[in-house]
Amino acid sequence: MRMIFAAWDYNGQEGAVRAFERLGYRVSRIAIDQAGNITDDPEIAGRLSTLIEACLREQDPCRFVFSHDYFPVISDVCQRFSVPYLSHVYDSPHYSLTSPTTGNAVNRIHVFDRGLLEELEAGGTGNLRHTLLSVDPDLAGQAKRYDGQPYEHEVSFIGSLYRDRYTFYDQIEGLPQTLREYMDLAFAAQRKIFGVDLLGNPELVPDKIIDALGGHVHFDLNGDYRMEPRMLLRDILRKKVTSLERAEILARLGERFPVDLYTTPGTETPSGVRNLGYASYDREMPRVFRRSRVNINITLRTIRTGIPQRALDIMACGGFLLSDYREELAEFFSEGEELVLARTPEDFLRLTEYYLAHEKEREEIARNGQRRVLENYTHDSVFRKMTGELAGD
Repeated sequence: MRMIFAAWDYNGQEGAVRAFERLGYRVSRIAIDQAGNITDDPEIAGRLSTLIEACLREQDPCRFVFSHDYFPVISDVCQRFSVPYLSHVYDSPHYSLTSPTTGNAVNRIHVFDRGLLEELEAGGTGNLRHTLLSVDPDLAGQAKRYDGQPYEHEVSFIGSLYRDRYTFYDQIEGLPQTLREYMDLAFAAQRKIFGVDLLGNPELVPDKIIDALGGHVHFDLNGDYRMEPRMLLRDILRKKVTSLERAEILARLGERFPVDLYTTPGTETPSGVRNLGYASYDREMPRVFRRSRVNINITLRTIRTGIPQRALDIMACGGFLLSDYREELAEFFSEGEELVLARTPEDFLRLTEYYLAHEKEREEIARNGQRRVLENYTHDSVFRKMTGELAGD
């Protein structure tokens, strides 16, 4: 069986390719530059068309094209050749999902965040399915090498603090003092509770406030997307509050416990936290997760209800996961048995203290979480379900 894998530069790509090969597919790759024109790039369209035509000339033609994230240019080419296009949305936000091409009949778009899926469907986007993200089982093999070794970290966090040029809220100039003060109050309220999207609720942050904010932001929205400025603006606010709460929670943890941060080198680091720089996804990350007593997950607020990749990777590596509350984490995993969830910033402090002091209980939770992920959410099992559904269409 032949399939085409659209490859771009993201963590875990090779593991996804290996999974398709284990499922019996011959994988042909096409390179995609995600930073380029993913809407109607003639060069990408030409290369993909040539590859599909070559497959069609063989006795074993292309069964489908797959990509992590959704690319309109791929969808249009697949539509022309009547080749199914499977995409598994990996990033948040991912504005390609507002492209009119999502209506192409060949699409099977798998979205890991059910809250976002419902929002998109209400706006008219079709061909969506809810499918959790998946892990490379080889990560567990990498982490297993550290079984029985002493812990290296008491508390650790791998991820961005979003203190970079992509934190667009900080670049907005000329905001009136009253509007900035209003937003500061909104940020403070949002940081007090997890699992509830205050910034996306028009009853709590009215559209008139968002529109006033938009008067100080320039958007270059072309006609290729059905994107609304209010959606972009609320995501800008969600990312800003994520930056604030990650720094705040890590700083508060650092006042009481040894906390290690793996992030972009040069990032401004909260007081009391040790910045150890970048951790490679396939080599260093499994070691950190397995050799940390407590692994912290603080979810990017643009994710409405979904389970972030970090949470699944921590559990796959046999690490103990202490995460902010996410509706789908509570739904698909057993709280207190396979992971632990914090509903407020104070919970992070209380639960970290408790589980650092209760080693057997913590390690049992980590083992249970790893078992659940490796039984249900590996690339092999998730991709098998995706392709099985395709065969049944």
